[in-house]
Amino acid sequence: MRSIRKALRIGLLPCALLACQDLDVVYENLPDTERALREAPEVEQVIRSAFSIFRGPFNNADFGRYVSIISSEVASTVVFRQIQPSFEPRLGLNNDPVSDEVWIPRNPWDQYNSSLANATDGLLRIIKDGLVIETPDAAGVVADNTDRARIFGKLIEGMALGYLGMVFDRNAPRTHDDVLPKGYDEVVAWEVNNLKPYNEVIQVAVQILEDCIADIDASPPFTLPVEWMTTEYTSAQLRQIANSYIARFLVYSARTPDERAQTDWQKVLTATANGIDFDFHVLLGSGLAGTSGHLGRMHHNNQGYHAHYSLIGPADVSGAYQAWLAAPLEERDRFDIVTPDRRITGPTPQENGAYFRYRTTNSGFTEIRGTYNYSAYQWYRKAGVANSGPWVLMSEDENRLLRAEALLNTNDAAGAANLINVSRTRDVLIGTTAYPGLPDVTDAGVSQAADCVPRTAAGACGSLMDALIYEREVEGGFWDPVRTWADRRGLGTLITGTTLHLPIPGRYLVSMGIAIYSFGGVGGPGSAQ
Repeated sequence: MRSIRKALRIGLLPCALLACQDLDVVYENLPDTERALREAPEVEQVIRSAFSIFRGPFNNADFGRYVSIISSEVASTVVFRQIQPSFEPRLGLNNDPVSDEVWIPRNPWDQYNSSLANATDGLLRIIKDGLVIETPDAAGVVADNTDRARIFGKLIEGMALGYLGMVFDRNAPRTHDDVLPKGYDEVVAWEVNNLKPYNEVIQVAVQILEDCIADIDASPPFTLPVEWMTTEYTSAQLRQIANSYIARFLVYSARTPDERAQTDWQKVLTATANGIDFDFHVLLGSGLAGTSGHLGRMHHNNQGYHAHYSLIGPADVSGAYQAWLAAPLEERDRFDIVTPDRRITGPTPQENGAYFRYRTTNSGFTEIRGTYNYSAYQWYRKAGVANSGPWVLMSEDENRLLRAEALLNTNDAAGAANLINVSRTRDVLIGTTAYPGLPDVTDAGVSQAADCVPRTAAGACGSLMDALIYEREVEGGFWDPVRTWADRRGLGTLITGTTLHLPIPGRYLVSMGIAIYSFGGVGGPGSAQ
């Protein structure tokens, strides 16, 4: 069951203006008065379905491509929804209700709100109505699974709200404490009156995840059935996942370096200390990913989605990256990277590395759209298998490196260096051959050497913060398209004009009676300067 909300179809504009555009709006927050959730199995199924809806935007062909390209994680000249996201300086997003681009914010808005709706409605039946969830296990034995359903619902409720806060400028953060009024007009009025800025949405998300953690601590242990998340996770592991998402939301929700500096680093330290020591993942399979989705496109032979040099260029020790940065935009082109980092290349620049492969041609790229978007390397960490195996939603490395940033911001550079070195120095495999990692960093940063990595735009050996950022981007890039975009805006490293967050989709603004607005573009609101 995708959502328990009733779909209301409303005409937003006169038919003469609609042409072939579908302006039907599904109000995800509208209660379904015709089909209330009465039985325990139905309630459990709705709560369980919230997770599969939540992960949908990560592999969406429009949203996933857009944010990974505007963040300069992905190098591409692709045009879709009538926009070239890689154009420099970055273009503003057209949020007009009849524009093709409106589908870029609409998919995550619909999906995250739908996920939130399912989790919240199921929780209301349990918490407000006292419904006991008695459902059969794999052997057919009926058991009381109320704790399991309630805790899982809170986890997904917090995660969905957190992403609404990370991605959009505002949202009406409905939780299981909110019982909506009946009727379309009343629900629209509730949403308009309860719209909160992203930072307040993040606060609510964190509070829900903290409530989830307290609920786990007060409840008997359990293990989720494999079907819920494609992998069995214990309640103790769900506790770790909740903590790591708290850290992610606290750090990555900042839109500017000034906001990043105001992060509650002590809370990040607490969360990461109790965070994941495993890679939180789902197993890909039928219906979970495809060659046309985000992961599939990242690996495809000729669709033109390579690794941007701003992400892997700091690995270069030949000076080619600094020359590329110094060149006029129209004179930039692909170049080979010389590096001791075997994650990026093999022993020679044109040999495949452990995480990236070398591309001999510019297949999938269009020269007229800017050779500054060309790259010789493609992320290939899943070895081209986009439809099976693990899809990492959050890695142990990310949790550890978020903790490293918190330590660095609480005057423990030595502790931060130790955490950075865990992934920096470990061996990597290219095929069956093991290669050593990079040398240790110290509290002073990257040691001075002719082959030091990473390097700054000026060619100097990087600081400890440079090493942390490089490590997080190489280890954490490409899995979740939101991650690099959200990280870089808080670091102030996005290209001028890049959208800092997405607007409420124009089609919903019309129905809410709110003037159309958008973000991005040079000098525009909500854009990187």
